[in-house]
Amino acid sequence: MKPETNAHHSYNSYIHQLKISEIMSYLQSLDIPFSYRSKILYNKFKLLKLTEVSPIQAYNEFLRLIAHETKDQHWCAKAGIAAPYHSYSPISEIFMSAKTLHAALIELNQYTDLFQGKTHTNIVIENKKVLINYEVSIFKPEYYKFDIEYSLFRLVSQIRERLGKDWIPDTFYFQYALSRKDKDNLKKIIPTHYEDNAKFNGISFDEEWLNAGINKKEHDETFIFFLKNHLNKLKHSSCMPESMSMKVQDIMYQHILSQKDISLSWVAAKLYISPRTLQRKLAKENINYSDILDKIRCDISIDKLVEEKIRIDSLAELLGYTDSAAFSKAFKRWTGSPPLQYIKKQGYHKA
Repeated sequence: MKPETNAHHSYNSYIHQLKISEIMSYLQSLDIPFSYRSKILYNKFKLLKLTEVSPIQAYNEFLRLIAHETKDQHWCAKAGIAAPYHSYSPISEIFMSAKTLHAALIELNQYTDLFQGKTHTNIVIENKKVLINYEVSIFKPEYYKFDIEYSLFRLVSQIRERLGKDWIPDTFYFQYALSRKDKDNLKKIIPTHYEDNAKFNGISFDEEWLNAGINKKEHDETFIFFLKNHLNKLKHSSCMPESMSMKVQDIMYQHILSQKDISLSWVAAKLYISPRTLQRKLAKENINYSDILDKIRCDISIDKLVEEKIRIDSLAELLGYTDSAAFSKAFKRWTGSPPLQYIKKQGYHKA
């Protein structure tokens, strides 16, 4: 199995309505006290048409917001495993019509990047084991962990439609760290082995399952041809228009923890354009450079404070602030609360 690399940058990465609609269907079954920001994103996603996509950054922000608001860091895994019961999927019809699980997985593999731009799956058979690797266009796997959990558990739920509701993979692999509590909570959803800090994100199971023809549905070939033709048209018509603000965000996410001075001039040089050109292009999108930088710093701060339990003074230094007081002032401006108060408000307690 090839490890996931950072070669696939996230320029033009997007999430398709087909994938978002499944998550929205799951959320409709829950009673969630949406915050103002998550409600805005929820309504925006609900209005997406079948051929429309949304920026990957908004999607990941939404997943993280719901995790914080529900106090459930693994809600996406639950959504993934419940997906078939909440929505209809044309890809599921194609998956179920294949003669064997192997053929079904090959069909599914063709449409991975339809659901989410710049994503890929690899199917590898080694030592009588099947390894399915989910590659996401990311710089840091931790940032996309909610999507990774949703996608892998959604894959298992898809396979269960063929092999039965009690089927489980031998192992889940995650490139990011899992605490003992994380593993215990995931085992409550699917009781199997969880390997963290792995070289890839994926699942493994015995090769013998590949030739299983269990629960195969008989479909009219014309109907399946129509579905495939329809999905292929969607695949070629769905794209995320290239925007300068997304390019700037990608560069910031990649370098902000290693480059202390993320100035407009520095980012412009990375894009091979002049600072004035960068300012002009951002102005056309009605956004300014400092707003993007604040958003990235806010995202990273919340993630590291809440999930990594990092000290405030260490985080301030990491993000290039002169001291913790300057960072705390900025954090309050972003979120409305000082760091420690924000953590308590979210239901987390820092030692």
